Amino acid sequence: VEEEQRLVERAKRFYEDELQDQLIDNHKGDIVVIDGYTLDYAVGVNESGARRDLRKLVDKPVTYTAMVGFDYVYYVPLSSEVLNGEDPVAKAIRSIAKTRDRESDDRTRYDETQRQTNRSRTMPTQQGLPVEEEQRLVERAKRFYEDELEDRLIDDHKGDIVAVDGYTLEYAVGLNASGAYRELRRKCDKPVTYTARVGYDYVYYVPLDSSVVSGNGR
Repeated sequence: VEEEQRLVERAKRFYEDELQDQLIDNHKGDIVVIDGYTLDYAVGVNESGARRDLRKLVDKPVTYTAMVGFDYVYYVPLSSEVLNGEDPVAKAIRSIAKTRDRESDDRTRYDETQRQTNRSRTMPTQQGLPVEEEQRLVERAKRFYEDELEDRLIDDHKGDIVAVDGYTLEYAVGLNASGAYRELRRKCDKPVTYTARVGYDYVYYVPLDSSVVSGNGR
C-alpha cells in the first residue's frame, strides 16, 4: 500500500509541476491518466478510454487521474438521468468543454454533489423511497460487501466497480459504475445500491468510451 501511495503521489507531482501546463491549452476539461512508475500518460474525454490507452504503453500502471484545468474529476449525475438510460457523465463532460469559462459554476455544482455523496455513497435509486429506509438498505449492502463480497472479488476484479442491491444482496461487476448498475437492473427492477471499487476506498462515475489521445511523459 505504501509503495502504491508513493507512486500515485509521484504521478500527481509530475502532473501538477509539469504536465498540466503542457496540456491546458489544448486539453482543458479532458481526462489525463499518469503512470507513477514511468510517468507515461494518456489523455482522453473519459477515464476508461485513457486507462485503456495507457495500458498500451504500460503493462500494469499505478495511476493518478485528473481533469485538466479542474481540481475534480467527475460530476455525479441526478437519479433521473441514470434511470432514463442517458449517459450523464459524458453529457457533463461535454457541457464542461462547451463552458470552459464557467469554472466557478462547475465548482459549485461539484461541491454540492460531493456533500450528497459523502452522506450516502449510493448510486441513484427509485423516487419516493423514505430517506431512513434507503439509508438502512444501503448500509445492509455495504456490510455485505465489506464482510463477504470484497474477499471473493479481490483476486479477479480489483479495480472494477461492483454495485450491490440492499434488498436482495444481488450484485453486478463492471468496468464502470453505469455499466455495473445497468447489469444489476437486469436482476433487480428497482435496486437500492451501494457501489464500490473493488480493493479501493473510493468510487468514480466512469463515462462511456470515446476517442483518446495518448502521450509520453518521460
